[in-house]
Amino acid sequence: MPEKLVFAANFARSALLASNACNLGAVVHGFEQWILYAQKTAHEQNLGTEWINQHVITTVFVQALDNMNHGASDVSIFTNAHEECERIVRGE
Repeated sequence: MPEKLVFAANFARSALLASNACNLGAVVHGFEQWILYAQKTAHEQNLGTEWINQHVITTVFVQALDNMNHGASDVSIFTNAHEECERIVRGE
């Protein structure tokens, strides 16, 4: 198997493991490693950020993070968190 396919398979495996994980730090670390690899690949192949953002491995990692955050993609949960962050920034 070509080296790039081995890397992709390893990242896909990490993403699948992340989908059942409970350790946010480990998932973030795996996601960071994937993003660094994806950015390098996108740059080398002139693929752009859309390729990274929409890649299936990215999608699985993002979903794992969302699941660990108890569905933060829910608009009301996100809105409340966003408003609380704004209050923190204002020093309230």
